[in-house]
Amino acid sequence: MVNIHHATALAPYINDPLLSADTLAAYTESAHGLGLKVKVYNTVRELTAHSPEVLPLLQLGGEIFPDGAQTGGAGAGHIWLQEHAPAGYVSAWYAPNVDDIAVVTAGESRWQNAYIHGLDQLLRRTGLDGVYLDDIAYDRHTMKRVRKVLARHCAQPEVDIHSANQFNAKDGLASSANLYLELLPYTDRLWLGEYFDYDAASAAYWLVEVSGIPFGLMGEMLEGGGNPWRGMVFAMTGRAPRVDNRPLWDFWANHRLAEADMVGWWAANAPVRTSHPEVLATSWLTPAGLVVALASWAGTEVDVQLEFSPGYAQLASAERDAPPIHDFQAGRRYAPKEHITVRPQRGLLLVIGTSA
Repeated sequence: MVNIHHATALAPYINDPLLSADTLAAYTESAHGLGLKVKVYNTVRELTAHSPEVLPLLQLGGEIFPDGAQTGGAGAGHIWLQEHAPAGYVSAWYAPNVDDIAVVTAGESRWQNAYIHGLDQLLRRTGLDGVYLDDIAYDRHTMKRVRKVLARHCAQPEVDIHSANQFNAKDGLASSANLYLELLPYTDRLWLGEYFDYDAASAAYWLVEVSGIPFGLMGEMLEGGGNPWRGMVFAMTGRAPRVDNRPLWDFWANHRLAEADMVGWWAANAPVRTSHPEVLATSWLTPAGLVVALASWAGTEVDVQLEFSPGYAQLASAERDAPPIHDFQAGRRYAPKEHITVRPQRGLLLVIGTSA
């Protein structure tokens, strides 16, 4: 899966990818030939000044572009906006590498109809597989319309939501997961996001606020590349190419995790737990054996023993292999009764015997 961000050669202008539809179509055709799917940044939150509709829309009295004078955020920004826009606009992105200037839009307006129609045209002209949404300004009804348009044109449509951590005073102390809760049934993956402190957050916070798992979604990490050990107990990595996941992906492929049932540490029927309440274990029941990810939320280095559920008791006498994975763990074998040392905020991946 390739995500095409705005301010790039393929999609230089924010939230108007139709302006580069021919380039996107050629790229998407090439990607499909390599077995890749392609999504593009396209949402309603702000709009490029390169869009031919911008100047007329700016004359609609704050309907499409909110009057920032009411919130103290009006005017200023790029000189082009100061010279061409009424005083009430709110300046947004400026990407100097592509000379892109943007204006903040109102989430709820007739512009949603234009956005839906533009998405329809974009998919017809490019063959794209979905959209990458960097925060969302529209409601559940519009999200359903987006999904219907995607389903009409894409065999397996993809919707990706990215958000920074909005639980701060400036953003109204809004949990990102809660903010977009009504949109998640129409979403395929989450990327949350800037300002998340993956090392300080509790395991429960990871599960509910970051992972997407309670909502049936996959998630990926962003800030600082995330914490790969804690991420593994939620089947999460950072997003490439910010993070080089190839060693982990090789492990996943070698042990056929894509075909396995995953049983998280939160599940009552977890095959494996540890002897320490703050070292958590998630298991994959693979065709060839049991794969277990351990991650620590303990404040100090701890030694743990693995504790097996009754259905997996026979594995208590099996060796535990921690295969070498570059930038993740050194190779090591553990005897059945040997303690496993886990460092704070770290963990490891184990392969244990043959699953029941």
